[in-house]
Amino acid sequence: MKRIVYILLTLAVMAIGLTLVIKNPAEVELNYYFGLHWTGPLTLVILGAVFVGLLLGLMGSLVMVLRVRRELAQVRRANKRMEQELLNLRSLPIKDAI
Repeated sequence: MKRIVYILLTLAVMAIGLTLVIKNPAEVELNYYFGLHWTGPLTLVILGAVFVGLLLGLMGSLVMVLRVRRELAQVRRANKRMEQELLNLRSLPIKDAI
């Protein structure tokens, strides 16, 4: 079911993108510092801005993902040590207190 929702969402985004390309064939000019400029279709400008935003978002979340993975590895190591200690304690003979 989840896969069908993703496919439908992808098709909807593609349809919106296609209509954007068809309805906005205008050329735009981008000017930047040091005399840099570029002329191209509006659609490429929008797609470029979305792509740059996506990359910045991924880079921002990468720090958090790496931190969580490191913490998970530490917790797994601690869990393994505790399980080994529990096995060692279970193997010790029980002394009867009289």
